[in-house]
Amino acid sequence: MLFALTLLAVIIAFSVYLYNDRQFALFEELLESVVFNKQSSASGQARAQWNLMSLQSFFDTRTLGVGFGSSRASRWIVAVISQIGLLGARSLAALVMELPRSVGQPRSGQVDPEVRALHDSARACALAWLVGASIVSGSADPGLPFFVALATILACRTQAQGSSLRIGEATSTPVRQ
Repeated sequence: MLFALTLLAVIIAFSVYLYNDRQFALFEELLESVVFNKQSSASGQARAQWNLMSLQSFFDTRTLGVGFGSSRASRWIVAVISQIGLLGARSLAALVMELPRSVGQPRSGQVDPEVRALHDSARACALAWLVGASIVSGSADPGLPFFVALATILACRTQAQGSSLRIGEATSTPVRQ
């Protein structure tokens, strides 16, 4: 139903455009000024200058970083490098690299489906939060929702490992009489 409504809206929009091509002129101007010509605007140039200053501070501190909130970067990656340095960026990268790992073997039957669902939804939340932060955040701190989701992910993995050990112990341990 949603696909059909979207298709209908696209067909109506194309029909209006074919009938009067100047109908979308304001939308086209907005798209050009906000997306395509952003770097040529005064704010785009100011953001580029702040990013260059943040990267310069990274090299001035010999890759140690200037501390949380001490630089004004417009991108999360630049903020991470300039604020927490190379060592902090590696530590944060280790946390981010925990997100792609799975909770267990798919369809093995050893992991509770509710634990798997909680794990996968928390992982999607953390990834979505990081994508949003990488676009709009100027701070190296990924935010509390990221750490809550990461803690949930790790707790689900611990729970899944504990339940698979109990299942393995129950089937492979000989019975004593």
